[in-house]
Amino acid sequence: MALLGSCNNPPEVEPDPILTLVTYPNPAGKRIAFHVENDERAAFTLQIYDPKGKMVFEWQVPEGDATQGFNLDPTEFGTGAFHAVLRKNGSVYTKKFMVI
Repeated sequence: MALLGSCNNPPEVEPDPILTLVTYPNPAGKRIAFHVENDERAAFTLQIYDPKGKMVFEWQVPEGDATQGFNLDPTEFGTGAFHAVLRKNGSVYTKKFMVI
């Protein structure tokens, strides 16, 4: 993430172009889709944590793989506020989503 600004102006935050994770729909019922922008085909790991902080799912994509997403039935993990944690190119990105 790059910070732009001067001493007199507050910095503006630019999003990290390396990490893009989309979850939909949000809130989710019986299906949720995860999409990772991975045009450079870098290796990445996506982990899902339940409301208590327990990892309930892990998905690993090796370098060179063109896979960018998958669908999941989240109801087997329960309901509440979940976190998806994307690790790619040494960076970490977290996305919150709800399961109802």
